[in-house]
Order: sequence, then structure tokens, then C-alpha cells
Amino acid sequence: MSGAVEVRNKNVDILRGIAMLMVILGHTMTGYTENSQDTLLFNIIWTLQMPLFILISGYVTKYSRG
Repeated sequence: MSGAVEVRNKNVDILRGIAMLMVILGHTMTGYTENSQDTLLFNIIWTLQMPLFILISGYVTKYSRG
């Protein structure tokens, strides 16, 4: 270890948490709600969850390779 203190970007952690909650909500809706795929909320979650994870992963990968 070099002894350097790394500062976490809390905004990235917040976005990651939101993405996780979106995945959980989407899976829960699919399992417990009839015709959940026809709802606006499900379609918003389905549209945003994976691109958000990819965006976060790209950001973290770029800045973690100091």
C-alpha cells in the first residue's frame, strides 16, 4: 500500500444503490403483480436499470485504474 487515502464518490454509491433497488423492484413486480410488464413503472425500470449499471461500471473502471 502506498499510504494514500482514497476518497469515495458518494454520488456513484447513491446511483449504484438506486440501480440495485430498481432491479429488486422490477423482479418483485414480475413475481407478485399480474401483467406487471404492461405498467409504466415496470417499463421505466426495465429501460433504465441495465444502462445505469453499465454507465456506473464504466465510470468506476475508468477512475479506479489510477
